[in-house]
Amino acid sequence: MPLTFPKSERISSPLEVALLAKTGKWEVASVLKACYKPVEEGKGRMAVAVPKKLFKRAVKRNLLKRRIREAYRHLKGENPSVDMLLIYTSNEIASYSVIFDNVETLIQKIGKR
Repeated sequence: MPLTFPKSERISSPLEVALLAKTGKWEVASVLKACYKPVEEGKGRMAVAVPKKLFKRAVKRNLLKRRIREAYRHLKGENPSVDMLLIYTSNEIASYSVIFDNVETLIQKIGKR
């Protein structure tokens, strides 16, 4: 499986993100929270959110979003067919290895359900 993250695998519409957050199920890891909903056909998609309340500077929010997307890109082969919203919840900037472990944990939890 190629290690890419094309636009077809992203949730980009704010309405779709809001609907997913409203109707999806939640799982929690140490620095991430995931909302997910099974997809009937096709591959699952993913969106990332880092709240402005936690990090005022866009540079820090973008760094965390890049780390989360990179971890997901490496683990997406294990991902069940679900739409997923990953929300960063910690006040500190986590290293890539911590984020990778959290994304892996969430994917495994979601896969078991």
